[in-house]
Amino acid sequence: MSKSTSASSSSSSGLKTLVPGPPCWCSRHTNVTMSWSDENPGRRFNRCEVHGFVSWVDKEEPSTWQKVSLLEARNQIRRYKRETTDLRATLAETNAVIESLRSSTERNDEVEIQPCGNQIGELWEGSKKTMRTMFFITWILMLITTAMIIISISK
Repeated sequence: MSKSTSASSSSSSGLKTLVPGPPCWCSRHTNVTMSWSDENPGRRFNRCEVHGFVSWVDKEEPSTWQKVSLLEARNQIRRYKRETTDLRATLAETNAVIESLRSSTERNDEVEIQPCGNQIGELWEGSKKTMRTMFFITWILMLITTAMIIISISK
């Protein structure tokens, strides 16, 4: 019982209810709490605020498949909490960057935002001229090649 007691009270950051349990040996009231230890996942016990574990509410231990399912759910919840914390930190950093960009654009400090539409238009016109030139040179070379073939056939 002492092995279960220490494992369960040390890792039980579990669900507390207002259901009073039997008094602790120190005469304080106990509350029903759920264990999330690897040995007793989901198992309810009476917990003293001062001494921790007092006694089990659930007299039988969970079966193997229940234990595995509860541990997987616990680990997934912990993973989601970590991801949520990371996402909140990233969001805070992003908001700080956005706010600094807003303040620097309001002060016109070294940030020049220019529309790129004119630059794209100039590049497009330049590429159209290049394409026309390439098309013209290709037609001239094709005419010269055709003329050379006709001359060589006629001889």
